[in-house]
Order: sequence, then structure tokens, then C-alpha cells
Amino acid sequence: MTENFKHKKTYEAKPQQPSSADEDTDLYADLPNVGYKRHQHMYSPLQTAILFDHFGNPETRAGN
Repeated sequence: MTENFKHKKTYEAKPQQPSSADEDTDLYADLPNVGYKRHQHMYSPLQTAILFDHFGNPETRAGN
């Protein structure tokens, strides 16, 4: 059975880079307090406000 798969490459898992939320303890500490779950794709208004406080509003950031 394994002879059929000899031509297939094997891949190893590579360590992932930590996300910016993992690196920033203030942000990572604040978001779970307002219901944030890791791998969340949509944010509540309160979570969005915390993100804007931390990173700044992208609409008012220089270069836009």
C-alpha cells in the first residue's frame, strides 16, 4: 500500500509566528474581558473600541 505513495512529498509542521495579540500583553489582557475569543472574525463595538485605542483608527491614520 505504501508503494503507491512513494512519489508524494511529506511536509513537517512549521512553528507559527505569534500573533500581535499574543505579543502585546495589554491588548491580550483587555480583549478577553469583553468576550473576545481567539480566532474570532467579527468584533463587538466594545472590542472594536479597544482595538482602535490600541492600534489607532485606520481612517485617521497618516497615509490614508
